Amino acid sequence: MKGIQYTKLFRCILGLEEYSDTVWHYRNLQNIRFAFPLILLDIIYIFNIHYVVKIQTGTSVAHNCYHYLQLLFYIVVAIMLCFFRKHQKKYEHVISLFIDCFIAIRLMLSYRLALEMEPTFYMLPFYISSLWCFALLNIKPLYTIVLIVAIYINLKFFNNDNMHVLFFIKSRFIIASLVIISFAKYHNFLYTSRLHEQLYYLSRTDELSGVQNRHALQENYHKYTGKTLLILMADIDDFKSINDTYGHVRGDGVIRDYAEVITDVFKKGDCYRFGGDEFLIIIEYEETLTHLLTEYATKTKQLRIAHTNIAPHFSLGYVCGLCEVLEDVQRMIIKADERLYQAKKEGKDKIIGDFI
Repeated sequence: MKGIQYTKLFRCILGLEEYSDTVWHYRNLQNIRFAFPLILLDIIYIFNIHYVVKIQTGTSVAHNCYHYLQLLFYIVVAIMLCFFRKHQKKYEHVISLFIDCFIAIRLMLSYRLALEMEPTFYMLPFYISSLWCFALLNIKPLYTIVLIVAIYINLKFFNNDNMHVLFFIKSRFIIASLVIISFAKYHNFLYTSRLHEQLYYLSRTDELSGVQNRHALQENYHKYTGKTLLILMADIDDFKSINDTYGHVRGDGVIRDYAEVITDVFKKGDCYRFGGDEFLIIIEYEETLTHLLTEYATKTKQLRIAHTNIAPHFSLGYVCGLCEVLEDVQRMIIKADERLYQAKKEGKDKIIGDFI
């Protein structure tokens, strides 16, 4: 047991633990946002080198191929980040790989540029540039360690007569500070992103029934267009009477039990609490509609009000049709609601629907 706990802790420290798609999305979103100021800082850094060399030596570094490579690299990265920002959800994993490659190539080009120039003056700005990178971006600690070790190995093989600057750069304090900043940034990101995930879940979920709420429906409308949908509106017959007769606690129990049946039967679709005792189900149309409705009827008849043998009754209305645009989805929801109230007018405890 302790071995498993230590392994879990070790994976957590190195950033190897698994996390949800929401956290992954939040990491990419933050990295894209912070990559833009990082690119701007690096471009300023490059031109600062150009200016300082020109002032001190009277020569230009424009002939240096790494100078051109870095500028070209940052232009390409900026264009790609603009593209990814518009299509983030579609390219989640590509963005993550792109950011990791951006960090590695950026450090390599910055390091090579520093070596090509006068190292005494430019290795320290290189490390400051590295601090920007580790402080702004959410980098997995294991990846940080690999990059830092690679940089440190390069420094071990680098020799220069002006060792007073290099000694400061090569000191363990600087290496440790890069690692600590990266670790702190990454784990702070994990903490805040998980809080963000919890708040996002709470904002979209009905507390009583556990299904999605109308706020989630507003966010999900776009994913229903261009599909043939089965839209169902269902509610509990005479629910006010149940509350008045048996109390609100048992009434809440009926809502929870009913929501559980709906989500179990229509598990391939999305279920929303649309009103007090009214539920909306949206699912892609399948030939198994009759089977689903039969299963729904069977399971709802088995429900009972808590601590009684009284069976509540339920009405359901549905429509099925092609939703080409958002307005079609909204129109079909209204039609499904009309079928629901038609079922109530015809005696309740019925299922009524049609195809449009």
